[in-house]
Amino acid sequence: MYVIELVSTLVVQVVVFPLQFVSFWASVSLPLLYVPLLFAGFKPGIRIFVTLLAIHAVSLLLGHRYGREEVTSEVEPDRERPTDV
Repeated sequence: MYVIELVSTLVVQVVVFPLQFVSFWASVSLPLLYVPLLFAGFKPGIRIFVTLLAIHAVSLLLGHRYGREEVTSEVEPDRERPTDV
């Protein structure tokens, strides 16, 4: 079991985190490329614009969890839930 945990941790650190990092920042910066295409009037071609949109969509999907901590639905034991009175 120890080897499997080690390999999964290594995969997360070497593959998943860098992929999320690059995808997040690509999704942030890709809209900057839309402006020159809009000003050029799509002269380079609509295919480039559609490809750029597809790459942006994929980067949004892959990078949406970058920088987020794992959120659990458990209530912390030292806090009480407010009661309706």
